[in-house]
Amino acid sequence: MELSSAIPPKRLWAVRLAVLVAGLGSIATSMALPPVSAQTTFDGKPFLIRSEAPMATRTFRLELSQKEDKPHRMEVRLDGQLEVHWRQDDPSVQSASTLVRARVSVAGAEGAVSPWSESMPLLATKPGEAARPTTLLLNTFPSSCELSSTCEWRGTLEVELVPNGVPGVAEVAWKLTSQATENTNEGKDEPLEGIELRITEE
Repeated sequence: MELSSAIPPKRLWAVRLAVLVAGLGSIATSMALPPVSAQTTFDGKPFLIRSEAPMATRTFRLELSQKEDKPHRMEVRLDGQLEVHWRQDDPSVQSASTLVRARVSVAGAEGAVSPWSESMPLLATKPGEAARPTTLLLNTFPSSCELSSTCEWRGTLEVELVPNGVPGVAEVAWKLTSQATENTNEGKDEPLEGIELRITEE
């Protein structure tokens, strides 16, 4: 005798629903990202870009270290955030907006160059107004640290003004955030201990 014929229809649907929910829960668990084992944030020294020399770069070093005797395979992400204040030399001049774009490049065995961010119009600050920053968010492709106690990457932040013919200066404040997770398919719930990340400007 089949199971379906021995169970009332309403109860049979309840059983099927419970099996479906359990299956979806199992899939979600297997697809869950591993916990973050280390995270660090670095605030770079602000710098200026003038419209006459519209490109600026900053270099930095990203380092991951593991204190355990048997290193793990780690995946490292790096994100950036810029706040740009634009001041025209002559605020009374009406013109099209000056644009800004940026990207972060991470060099290494697995590192890749991120694309340029979408060009954003800079908000001009008029006399007597509070500064109005333009914010850009930057992302990079993950880098891998394969069973090594120390991995190091050199990176470059590039910021470019797209001038509109009106002279001025942009003040750029920048911040980098990095996270490290274990590169595993075992579905671990606990972060690793003894993992450290460090960012330094060169």
